[in-house]
Amino acid sequence: MHKKLTILAMLIVCAALCGCVKREATDSGVVVSYEMWVGFAGVLGGIAATAFGWYLKSHSVRGWIFLIMAFLGTLTFSPFGFIDHVTVTHDRLEARWGFWCFPSTYDIAFADVSSVSLSKKITSGRRGRKNVSYNLDFSKRDGSVVSMTATNSLMEVAAEDIVAELDSHNISFNDMTGE
Repeated sequence: MHKKLTILAMLIVCAALCGCVKREATDSGVVVSYEMWVGFAGVLGGIAATAFGWYLKSHSVRGWIFLIMAFLGTLTFSPFGFIDHVTVTHDRLEARWGFWCFPSTYDIAFADVSSVSLSKKITSGRRGRKNVSYNLDFSKRDGSVVSMTATNSLMEVAAEDIVAELDSHNISFNDMTGE
């Protein structure tokens, strides 16, 4: 048993050191997505939690609740590691993240964008904690505005590529955060 725990600890350390997000340059642009191990870790963790819930169900009602929550959580949250991505090409920005059945999707053609603003929103959390979120607001030539969250690991890695494409299209970028 000690040897198995040592191997498990080594796998966790290796996974933590290799990072969660990968950036791949392709002929058409850049694709930012999660490393494959993130999706597998989510699925394996969900299966382990569901198996533990199966064991607990015979001991109490809370075991049944845990079993159901673990199973539903596995179905709901595990797929994100396989399907979330940000793609930046010369002519557009495409992004997809969130629940697999109700994802947030964006498809923004740079030719339709007149300017982009980075905004910051601060909200209060529990016990006075401050939550900071960032948004990219794409002002389109037709007068509409598409607001996209910039507060996730995929957007953080893709940020330089997005700004480079905005520059290549002579689209003004306004940092409204004051940072």
